Amino acid sequence: MFKIFILSILILYPMFNFAEECEEIRFKKYKRNFIITGFGNDNSPSWWGNNKHNQVKFQFSFKYRVVSQLYFGFTQLSVWDLWNISQSSPFEESNYNPEFFFISELSKSQTLIIGFEHISNGQSKDSGNSRGVNLPNIILHSKWFSFLEQKVKLWFYFEDIIDYFNLIDDSLLENKDIAEYLGYGEIWFNFFISKYFNIEMMLRKGISKNIKQGAIQIGIDFQIPFIFLIKYNLNPKFYFEWFAGYGETLLQYNKGEIQYRLGVMLSF
Repeated sequence: MFKIFILSILILYPMFNFAEECEEIRFKKYKRNFIITGFGNDNSPSWWGNNKHNQVKFQFSFKYRVVSQLYFGFTQLSVWDLWNISQSSPFEESNYNPEFFFISELSKSQTLIIGFEHISNGQSKDSGNSRGVNLPNIILHSKWFSFLEQKVKLWFYFEDIIDYFNLIDDSLLENKDIAEYLGYGEIWFNFFISKYFNIEMMLRKGISKNIKQGAIQIGIDFQIPFIFLIKYNLNPKFYFEWFAGYGETLLQYNKGEIQYRLGVMLSF
């Protein structure tokens, strides 16, 4: 009987170990998840002049640990003309962003991420609105203080290599001037002001000499601490976003715009 018990332990222990590992390898939130709406750029500077009506913008994002320090991530960002009822509330665009990345902890305050991502809007070339890029990238994530995090992301366009070596016909390459507007990197700052109030800022500059060809994005997430809502875990987290510049979506990468939007953060 004792031998059977020991044998059972030897058989079942790896299974419990595997179960614990499976519990650890799971879907998690990756980038911000939100749904927001607000004001378009009817009052944008005349040098942009890209007047658009109000739209709804939403994003959902998750990551999955494949094995050890290797992750798969997926993010979808969509812009929806929900309030344009006369035109049947069409979607202006959705950007699909799958990626693989490797995470290495350099220290308690610094993390190095090396990855490869594809971003496209899923349109066919026949539509005339097809956009897509492939970006090998490297990210250095640093925690300077308890209230400040910084992320520096650098990339290059895989299409540049294809073009340089003439691997395919030039006519098959899309948005060849995208670096003029999006450049080869961006920097993020995250300020943790309090438990209920955080500010995130992104700065990006295209390689064009035109100082205006870049982007600034400020995101503020906050909660109003109503005690009775917190008690029952019903207190929503709100999200305000201001975007000015180029490249909010791939379709509009070469058109400047200003957007003010407010909505709610989503969590899972």
